[in-house]
Amino acid sequence: MTFIEFFDKTCVENICACLSAIPERVIFFGDKKKELEAHATRYEKLFAERGLTVDFICKSVNRNNLKSIVALLSDIVEKYGDCAFGLTGGDGLFLTAAGIVYERYKDKKLQLHRYNIHNNKIYDCDNDGNVLSVNENSRLSVKENVRIYGGDVIEGKSFEAENVSDILGVWDICRKNVKAWNSAVNNLKTDSGICKELVKRELISFDGEKILYKNETVKHCLSKAGMALEMIVFLAAKQAVDTQGNFVYNDCMNGVCIDWDGADEKFDTKNEIDVMLMRGMMPIFISCKNGAVETEELYKLNSVAQRFGGAYSKKVLFSNALSGKGEFSKYFRQRAKDMEIRLIENIQYMSYEEIKNTVKNLWIS
Repeated sequence: MTFIEFFDKTCVENICACLSAIPERVIFFGDKKKELEAHATRYEKLFAERGLTVDFICKSVNRNNLKSIVALLSDIVEKYGDCAFGLTGGDGLFLTAAGIVYERYKDKKLQLHRYNIHNNKIYDCDNDGNVLSVNENSRLSVKENVRIYGGDVIEGKSFEAENVSDILGVWDICRKNVKAWNSAVNNLKTDSGICKELVKRELISFDGEKILYKNETVKHCLSKAGMALEMIVFLAAKQAVDTQGNFVYNDCMNGVCIDWDGADEKFDTKNEIDVMLMRGMMPIFISCKNGAVETEELYKLNSVAQRFGGAYSKKVLFSNALSGKGEFSKYFRQRAKDMEIRLIENIQYMSYEEIKNTVKNLWIS
């Protein structure tokens, strides 16, 4: 099978159908040859890392010349015959040309399909009943999602949801007094109330001034003040299941440090996302603030999500200390609304089941 795909800056649209039904080759159409080739190289690498060989053939053509686009598409159809047009990406005359060529070569039984990434379904646009199927190949990991946009995950934890009771225990102490927690965890001392509670629950012990952690999970939860909040959100995502008992998210990572261009340079652009989830091919970017939060956090979250997910990204900010009063609060909330960032506040007052239900539905809202 030969897939014909029209270039779109939202990278996932270029390969969503290819992931569901692995073709022999992809004819990649656009109007900027170097840009096409750079993207094609990343996509070929993605398939290769999955043990698959897909040949991306780049074809550049004037996007404003319908006649040239139709002629080039016609050549491809006549050469390969078994072609399927992906109508998910691309715009303008490219999609018009696909319709013209489809009508012109009806005897070749060309296929037209469109992938809806929001609900993870593929629609048959030629009504021949031959529909591509969504399967496990259709899912992207956090690292794969970042890589198709040209970046790289240089740090992040994707461990199993182990030592669940310990994570819940740490969170239970944190949520009872967030302010005291932030102060204590940044400077753990044996005589603090927070430390005494951690010791009482056998999460830590002391050998003189040296802290002994129950396990690596507890140590991670106490590595910084905000980690308890990050870990409860991460745990909720790992455990979230739908009504059929299927996991809602196919990949979850904590402390995701993203290098924007994937190059090893002295002055790299890097950002850290507290928790990042994947729902099929849809990325969810989550920032967790266990204390004061500045407007800058909204801009950071928005810029990273736009760069590595575009229109399909979901942006969420969990906050335990966002004031509901004053001019700053009004401004902050309006900016979040304008950037389509969902604010989830006062998680410390939620039960764990309420947290799980909230996290389970992040991809929907």
